[in-house]
Amino acid sequence: MRLLATDYDNTLKTNIKNFKINLDAINKFMEQGNKFVIITGRSFEQIQPEIIKYNIKYDYLVCNNGLIIFDKNNKIVKCKLLPINDINFIYTTLSKFPNLKKIEAYTYTTTTTELNEILEFHGEFINKSSATDYRNKLMYARKHLYCYQDNNHIYISLNTNKANALMFIQKLEKMQKESIYTIGDDLNDLDMLLYFNGYKMLKSNNKLLFKGIPTIKDVHSLVKKISK
Repeated sequence: MRLLATDYDNTLKTNIKNFKINLDAINKFMEQGNKFVIITGRSFEQIQPEIIKYNIKYDYLVCNNGLIIFDKNNKIVKCKLLPINDINFIYTTLSKFPNLKKIEAYTYTTTTTELNEILEFHGEFINKSSATDYRNKLMYARKHLYCYQDNNHIYISLNTNKANALMFIQKLEKMQKESIYTIGDDLNDLDMLLYFNGYKMLKSNNKLLFKGIPTIKDVHSLVKKISK
């Protein structure tokens, strides 16, 4: 048995024609007794309409870059909520920081105001430098937190990543590391690409270059390669 974990945007789903070929290949892969995982930075709320629309089948769904894991019936397998003291600190410092445009708190379904249900904070600043300034100050004050920056946006959560989520699934399935394959295109995929048998997409973030990660054209090509 083998396990394939794919990023969603610009990896599993590129153009619609290729996307459908990917899904057909994955369905056959699963019919052969293998496991399939979607592992995305999207929240459950953001990815669910896509899953319903395209009738995507999977064994596990990992959202918010590894913060929450669902089984094939969309029951929560593991969830890493922010502690209340961190929530209070983030909200207080973020809401008062200069050039903040927007602040949102996410649970696994949607935005939330319930302090005991927060997975992740999202802050949008007027410019990139303000986001960088806040990120640097947060990382100095709360080293156990993870803060991902995308230009003028920051995303704050407990320190986890896609690789950690897959390690948890690996233990659940009692699989060898060598039987797990991953594919992605961006910096938030790097940890899982390096730790497991990782492949980067042909069109990937330049920061994935020179890491010793092999390149592959698309997901269905990888399915074909590992099904031999």
